[in-house]
Amino acid sequence: MLAISGSSLSEALLLLSRPSDKICATVILDLLRNKDVNPWRIVTDVEIGDTVVIDGVKYKKKRILGTGGSGSVFEIIREDNGTSFALKETSLRQNAEIYRGEVERLQTLKNCPHIIDLIAHDIIANNTILRMVLELGDGDLESEVKKNKGTLDAATVRLYAYEIGKGIQEMHENFPAIIHLDIKLANVLIISGTLKLVDFGLSATLRKNEDHVIRDFMFGSNRPPEQIVPRKDGTYKLTKKVDIWGFGFIVYQMTYGRKPFSNYTNKNKCIQRDVEKRATIEQLFAHRYLSEMKCNTCGDDDGGLSTASPP
Repeated sequence: MLAISGSSLSEALLLLSRPSDKICATVILDLLRNKDVNPWRIVTDVEIGDTVVIDGVKYKKKRILGTGGSGSVFEIIREDNGTSFALKETSLRQNAEIYRGEVERLQTLKNCPHIIDLIAHDIIANNTILRMVLELGDGDLESEVKKNKGTLDAATVRLYAYEIGKGIQEMHENFPAIIHLDIKLANVLIISGTLKLVDFGLSATLRKNEDHVIRDFMFGSNRPPEQIVPRKDGTYKLTKKVDIWGFGFIVYQMTYGRKPFSNYTNKNKCIQRDVEKRATIEQLFAHRYLSEMKCNTCGDDDGGLSTASPP
């Protein structure tokens, strides 16, 4: 396995001088052309079509689904029954404990209806690569919104908001409670018609009798103020309210086709800058917009949500 961490000609030549490593030709070409290369893009000895064994089960790699900040995701097929899954390969060369924690949290949340199901996992290559076998989705919510030209109808927004909210509720009411910290359209997967939260790489577990975690670094999208500006000591104090902010962003984007704050200041209870005034997931489900969805009796009432124009 080789992790590529730069995009210079000298690095490309160095890589080419090491014949023992199997290097993806497209990555080398990108380096030679001085293109941007994902610093954590993983290249392994396993090619598409090869068999991998994870937790004693054989899978065949069918195709690559995408690459992210720390690894790659493939579609794989279980050889004994033909079932398709997703294989997520993550580099553990940095922030290893964070990504190992992703496995622990997914195991804790197993069988939650609106959380991605972890099927199996292992760690290979001298403890440098984490492999996770996960449910395979039909697509993510970001792609769904784009397919519908940026917005969704009010009834669909309401249904999706309910399902995403249930996923957040499953995390926040778990014992111990879990906070996702990266709620965004791309991290909501559609699986057999059900919305599920995915990518727990930045997530955290709240200890007993604590309502926050402290991080000395922060990544992620749709970040609230407390996730952008560090405290005086350079750390970030993060609570469940971070997920509420992300939830508000998603609902807004599905409704209006753009992120809030692009040209105005919104004061609703989800994307409220003041963390103390921001709603909890329990308060959101107490509102009729979500509470009446429990019986799936939306009818033609959109709960007061207007799609005419943003406030």
